[in-house]
Amino acid sequence: MATLPVMSAISSNQLFIRLPAPVQAALLPQLKIVEVVRGQLLIDEQEPVTQIGFPLTCVARIDAPMGDGRYAHTGELGRHHMVGTHVVHSQSFAARRVTALIPGYIATCDIELYRDQFKRSTALRDTFIWLQMHAHRRVGQLAACNATHDLRQRLARLLLQLHYMQDITVLPIAQADLAHILSVRREAITRELAEVESAGLVTLARNRIELVSLEGLVSRSCPCHTELMFSGRYDYSTLNPRRRA
Repeated sequence: MATLPVMSAISSNQLFIRLPAPVQAALLPQLKIVEVVRGQLLIDEQEPVTQIGFPLTCVARIDAPMGDGRYAHTGELGRHHMVGTHVVHSQSFAARRVTALIPGYIATCDIELYRDQFKRSTALRDTFIWLQMHAHRRVGQLAACNATHDLRQRLARLLLQLHYMQDITVLPIAQADLAHILSVRREAITRELAEVESAGLVTLARNRIELVSLEGLVSRSCPCHTELMFSGRYDYSTLNPRRRA
């Protein structure tokens, strides 16, 4: 358990500070700041979800079980997202596993408290609809990108995407995780990263990638990075102000 002050730490989650004020007031006293390590299981698709979480400095990855013991990557969750709320919302979601991809901190509370607020607050339900619209937009873009663009482009896009998720330029991430996300062998990631480093765009160390030139990565990436930049830096002007009531 971390000792970060909740009041100051929770402001790192850009979604929480834009939730309806009564919802914030109800959740805030119950939030606990927890430190997570890379690879830590946050949601097991075979176990009940008992906590929701607001990523503060960590990034989580979502994987869907394929029915044969394997998992397919379906997205990431950062400072503009919540973890675990899919079991509360009225729309049906398939089971998913959520794992810490980039270590850091997350604010958690009991899911029943959130469930109660979701039932009470029309404004919170409206916010969820807004979030779900953008989630579908992001998933569709990722599917199109993975089907269309080559590894060189997709790796640059992914590095930029992780940067947007928490506004960081040092990514404490393993090459094996990048390979899993992009559905390629680790050897292919190693080769591509070596080329990116030779071009002066990143600096590599064990389980660490420093982004040296964001502009260079943009030039190397497919155009999808602009759509996914939006997903990492939501434009909250499109969230109706009445939902803050």
